[in-house]
Amino acid sequence: MDEAKSELDSIRKNIIDGKFTFAEAALNFSDEKETKFDGGLLRNPQDFSSRFELTKMDPTLYNQVRDLKDDQISYPILEPRPKGRAFKIQDSQSYKSL
Repeated sequence: MDEAKSELDSIRKNIIDGKFTFAEAALNFSDEKETKFDGGLLRNPQDFSSRFELTKMDPTLYNQVRDLKDDQISYPILEPRPKGRAFKIQDSQSYKSL
């Protein structure tokens, strides 16, 4: 887990430093099939758009992105998964996840 977190920290830094975009990082490093080929863009499960109403957003997702400022990328977030746990980072623009 420490290695995964360290790798995601490095990817985050490279995005911030302009070495590649969030979308490029999603394509090259993400394990999430749902977002990997769409630039990391999260889709609203109700209508599959990239728009979310804050009052109807999943509370876990909302708590992960609510304090992000424009053009800010979160530090690695530990997230439970059906087969264990995984780290992810999120972009404030349109709620992207890697």
